[in-house]
Amino acid sequence: METPEHAYPSLLVLVRHGESARNALKQGKLEVPDTPEARRLAELHDYQIPLSPLGEQQAAAVGAFLRSRSLSFDKCYD
Repeated sequence: METPEHAYPSLLVLVRHGESARNALKQGKLEVPDTPEARRLAELHDYQIPLSPLGEQQAAAVGAFLRSRSLSFDKCYD
């Protein structure tokens, strides 16, 4: 049985989100410290937690990298 030419993507790009504000609060530890900011973030769904300043820089860097490759995407999921 022959596989159609376009059955599988020729390139798959996976990008993980940058550092979140919650992860920044952990400062490399497994647990989030008990602070007012941590309690506020604990009330949010994961998708509602903003990126930290470092996460914003990481997102900008991956965006610039992908743009520099002049890639064309058929699908994009967020």
